[in-house]
Amino acid sequence: MSLSQRYEDNECLFCRMINEEEPCDIITESEQYIAIYYTSSRHIGHALVFPKDHVDKYDDITNKKDFFEFIDSVHNEILDIYEPASTTIKINSGKEAGQLIPHICCHIIPQYKV
Repeated sequence: MSLSQRYEDNECLFCRMINEEEPCDIITESEQYIAIYYTSSRHIGHALVFPKDHVDKYDDITNKKDFFEFIDSVHNEILDIYEPASTTIKINSGKEAGQLIPHICCHIIPQYKV
């Protein structure tokens, strides 16, 4: 089942991963957040970072400072492991913005020289 099909079915893949109902490759986690590898990405080391509590959109995050501190720690880990030339860090908030799963996440995408 594709990510877009899961969105249309209102099934939260990230909550299923947190509840260990769906497999995932965990990079690191804290009490509030988790970072996993996006294994379907064409970018080696592509990470998804999201709250463990179900949060639909960016505006619903209660402590953005803690969220970004966790994102920063994952970003540094990706830099250390994969040594990319640069990274793309993005958050799609809402279906119209390209959010496929109704649970906010941050993408950390390593970019490599070609």
